[in-house]
Amino acid sequence: MPEALSWVKVLNQQTKRVEHTLSRGDYTLEDIYVDMGNVIEVHLLFLRYREELLKEPSISLVREILQQAENGITEVRNAAREAYYAKYEQAVREAEHGSGNVVRLREQRHQLEEREQVLDAQDVG
Repeated sequence: MPEALSWVKVLNQQTKRVEHTLSRGDYTLEDIYVDMGNVIEVHLLFLRYREELLKEPSISLVREILQQAENGITEVRNAAREAYYAKYEQAVREAEHGSGNVVRLREQRHQLEEREQVLDAQDVG
């Protein structure tokens, strides 16, 4: 049960960090890219242990709290993805008008999409 509660804390902290970034409204494409990457990495790591954590003999309240924390990180990932793509489209438009590198932006987006595909493939529970 202590491990499950530790994961709840980790997931909730990551969720709050990204929510804070998004609530500021003045984040950059790089800010949201880094936050998305962190969410994906934390969620991937959690998924490696989720089944084991849910097998632990624990009270149903702990399982419910763990599920709420996972739901929170999934929701913030979706919100961060939307924010990233909005900033990405803006950055591409600006880059196409000579103030940036469109190829680098597209490579960065591709890397993020690949990481999300790995997460989605792991998230079968």
